[in-house]
Amino acid sequence: MVPIPVAPELRPVSRDRLASLRVREFSTHRDGEQITTECGICLEEYRAGDQLWELPACRHDFHVACLGEWFRSQSTCPYCRQTV
Repeated sequence: MVPIPVAPELRPVSRDRLASLRVREFSTHRDGEQITTECGICLEEYRAGDQLWELPACRHDFHVACLGEWFRSQSTCPYCRQTV
């Protein structure tokens, strides 16, 4: 039987890669930057103190728990589909 290759974006993100992602606490103040006020996965408004993962290349952010679940089957940003 010939194995069928899996597209890279459909593979989970490695634990090492997850460990390298920046975790930050949500704040409504970010030095002149436009801030996202809701998680693009669960669509809940961020609250002060929520833990977010910020993706390095595109700088999109999501709840740590939501993005962790997403990364179990995908290796792209949920917004722009850039590879993580």
